Amino acid sequence: MKAASAVRTRPTMLEAVAASPVQALRPYRRRRVPGAVNLASNELRHPVLERLAGEALSDLPAADLAGYPSGTAVTRLLADRLRTSPESLLLVAGSDDAYRLLTEALGPTLGAAAVTQQLNYQSLPDYARLRGLELLTAPYLPQRHAFDTAELIRLQAARPGRAVVWLSNPNGPTGAVHTPEELENLCATVAAAGNLLVVDEVYRDFQDGPRWAGPARTGHHRHLLRLRSFSKGYGLAGARLGYLHGHPDLISYLARWNTPGPVSVTALHLAAHLLRHGDEVAAVHREVAADRAWFATAADALPGFTALPSQGNFVAVRAGTDQLVRRGLDALAEEGITVRDLRPLGVMGPVLRVGMAQRPVLRRALTALSQAADDQATRDGAGAGRE
Repeated sequence: MKAASAVRTRPTMLEAVAASPVQALRPYRRRRVPGAVNLASNELRHPVLERLAGEALSDLPAADLAGYPSGTAVTRLLADRLRTSPESLLLVAGSDDAYRLLTEALGPTLGAAAVTQQLNYQSLPDYARLRGLELLTAPYLPQRHAFDTAELIRLQAARPGRAVVWLSNPNGPTGAVHTPEELENLCATVAAAGNLLVVDEVYRDFQDGPRWAGPARTGHHRHLLRLRSFSKGYGLAGARLGYLHGHPDLISYLARWNTPGPVSVTALHLAAHLLRHGDEVAAVHREVAADRAWFATAADALPGFTALPSQGNFVAVRAGTDQLVRRGLDALAEEGITVRDLRPLGVMGPVLRVGMAQRPVLRRALTALSQAADDQATRDGAGAGRE
């Protein structure tokens, strides 16, 4: 009777699901405003990339879709481009899939802790919680628009042999970068502690400042793993394709956690075509960097707004007040443009992030922000007059 009673009082599987602390996490669902220009998601839209993608799709044999995908050809193209071995590369279904894979493979099984920037890829804290990882963060320093690299070093050094240090560089929410010297020092100290450094470089293509080269041969470094994606630099966010680059032994271990055929035939065909047209793609990256500098200068000249330095395909613009942010969002919405409001992050203050686009669209965004600044100045002037 006691055994039967114990069985009856134990929650069923579905009861445990309903009571799980995971229920506190919000499932991710992408929402778009119909008809609006999306400058919130840092999607790279450019006529050259759209032409190349169209060429690839028109050249895709329909019969290929009946077969399961093989990433061998794209892996070899990437290996030639990076001057590394195919065994040091692993294809994944975009950077989000890479974070899922890494937190599963390096989390509870190995007892690893996650050390990261206070602001990093938005899904990392959720993945860490799902896997039961200890999550430790080094703060964003708003006065310097930078991250506390020394704190990252201290946190990982206190957990020798069981810390994974996660960086996005350039950083996703902010556009800030670690200097090559900071990264070189961090990589060396992580290796000395027997830990692993994971560098998310999905915005690397847009850097026009000093880039960290890293160890001479990433594929031979046991304590470094690099993540890159085709979503940003190649305008293929809808295709879901990225890759990990690291030591073959680590890549081989991670491959066992990867899903079979994680990348579709269509995505592989698109990637191969764009990789073969690297010069045209690189010209788009240079154009985006030039547009970013132009937009930042223009936004910085608007009353009440300050453009923060960025090495991504976006510019974070700090407003003087929350009220000006709200006016900016309203004016942009009236212009049919959506941007990302960074205030919910709770760290950067009243900041809007504007993804890069063709200059006619960016001019519309600037016009909207200028109108918001004028409206705010009028309102402030009227308030001062009443006093």
